[in-house]
Amino acid sequence: MSNDTPVYGFSRGYHVLTVVTILGLVVSITLAFQSSPFNKVAGVGALAFAGLFGYSFGRSRRRHVLFTIGPQGLDFVDPAVPVGLVRWDEVRTVRIFATTAHPVVAFALRDPADVRKRLPLLLRVTVGIVWTFHEYAFSFQLDSLDDQVASISSAVGKHGIPVVTELA
Repeated sequence: MSNDTPVYGFSRGYHVLTVVTILGLVVSITLAFQSSPFNKVAGVGALAFAGLFGYSFGRSRRRHVLFTIGPQGLDFVDPAVPVGLVRWDEVRTVRIFATTAHPVVAFALRDPADVRKRLPLLLRVTVGIVWTFHEYAFSFQLDSLDDQVASISSAVGKHGIPVVTELA
């Protein structure tokens, strides 16, 4: 039996996929109806994007285990972006803040390129683009202000990692 502590929340990867599918849906519908005969390929694309939107929207509203806190580090198991184990010595800082009803926890890495090398090619390219613009490599929306925030703070604090807390 594992001593890892699961942390639950909502997958931001599925939120991003939902936004991308909306853009794809708008573009494909526009292409389908602006052609003088109806563009069947764009119409099929619109149906595919509509289906993908339904799937990603449904998944983004579900509560998932996003990562687990263990003795070696944080195991990121977000179903949309399964990065795997990030050791404690690879985490630079942790920021916990509240945006609406749900707190957000964000992790900054010491060397994001080192973690990125361990990922599969498609995920490496995707996170490389995102990590270029964000200081915090991982950002998760937790489901509530409960003992999860305390678990994260205490586990991170035990390893000497600075925690910035901005809770109202």
